[in-house]
Amino acid sequence: MSWADVQRLQEAGWEIGSHTVSHPSLTGLADGPLHEELAESRRECEERLGTRCTSVAYPYGDVDRRVMNAVRSCGYLAAAALPARIHRTHRFRWPRVGIWHNDPERVFAAKLSPLRRRRLDLPSGKMSPLPRWRWDG
Repeated sequence: MSWADVQRLQEAGWEIGSHTVSHPSLTGLADGPLHEELAESRRECEERLGTRCTSVAYPYGDVDRRVMNAVRSCGYLAAAALPARIHRTHRFRWPRVGIWHNDPERVFAAKLSPLRRRRLDLPSGKMSPLPRWRWDG
């Protein structure tokens, strides 16, 4: 997507978050490059879109405690991982739907459906409201 495409999504009401600069597996990075990937991506999103960037989606859903601490230290308020690697009660491991370049159109559409997004919250498929987080930072 171009930045113009991203701006159109933002204007249509979408939340735009970071996804790092070069899409690396974050758990394999040393502390300096990890911080650089997160901070630079957030800075660029804010500069190009003119709004605060408060969330990040981990590339490949790759996250551990050290990465979560780096996300928090870079000023993000929330982060999203893929469901197989998350504990859904933490604001820095919120579940997201993986969108892949080879998803058939019908699969892509199903992933975007509101029902699918709500069912992602609990393994049982039971509907649940969004959690309320207390920001302590």
